Amino acid sequence: MRIAVLPGDGIGPEIVAQAVKVLEALNLNMQLDHAPIGGAGYEAAGDPLPAETLALAKQADAVLLGAVGDWKYDSLPRDMRPERGLLRIRKELNLFANLRPALLYPELASASTLKPEVVSGLDIMIVRELTGDIYFGQPRGISTLANGEREGINTMRYSESEIRRIAHIAFSIAMKRNEDAYLAALKSFSEPARKCWEVIWIDGDEYQMTFKSDDSLYRYWNATACVEFGLEMAKQALEKDLKEETEFLAKYDLVYRAIDGQYDIRGKDLNTLILACMEQNGRISINRRKKFATTVQEEVFDAIEAAYLKLGI
Repeated sequence: MRIAVLPGDGIGPEIVAQAVKVLEALNLNMQLDHAPIGGAGYEAAGDPLPAETLALAKQADAVLLGAVGDWKYDSLPRDMRPERGLLRIRKELNLFANLRPALLYPELASASTLKPEVVSGLDIMIVRELTGDIYFGQPRGISTLANGEREGINTMRYSESEIRRIAHIAFSIAMKRNEDAYLAALKSFSEPARKCWEVIWIDGDEYQMTFKSDDSLYRYWNATACVEFGLEMAKQALEKDLKEETEFLAKYDLVYRAIDGQYDIRGKDLNTLILACMEQNGRISINRRKKFATTVQEEVFDAIEAAYLKLGI
């Protein structure tokens, strides 16, 4: 097997160097041929996708690509920037399907910003179309109108064959994983393009017969509606949390005012004991009393409990 190794630039070379070590450790019959792409390609040949690199990629059985992009190339003409090399190799090799697995190892569940019980078991495969739509749609560019005003144009195009082939990839993966396949369609799709996706995805008899083993294998998902619903739920949760926090602080303040100044107690200790009392529905535990016995008078514990209960909290 011949593999074209394209480290790229930025963090690409660092990542690819480790990937190559893994390949070499497997001790398989592989030929690894390196070539520049992205910023490295521009520096080597004045082109983010040198002709030699593209020829190697076309001749190889597989391509190992790192990453492209670095701030130091931002001043280059747009066609010479690293990311243009990435887009061109996608188009030249017809790399239309991007597979993005998202999974969470149990050991990292607590490291997520989401609660472990929410994020545990995460295992999603996202299939993204890469060569249709606005990536390469024509016409595109900037022109000057008769009145001297500039106009920018991008075109969104999808053919049935483009939609069917990416759907085929998604359905095939979903069936191997014994899971549902979803189409995410945003409102930002141009209306004709989005409708074309809906018709082929939902109403295509070929896919009903070939892939549909039950009524829930594939579904159309309006991603914008889901995002809007999520935002509304987040808003309601935030409003609820703020309301509860405000009520909690108001209750704390009432108890604090009832006790503060009447006893010789440090503010920090008073704060801790009031919170403990509120968490235990008006009671300060025996263990808590023992912990503060050397610094807080016994009547203070009783006074805090009485203030909490007296205020009808």
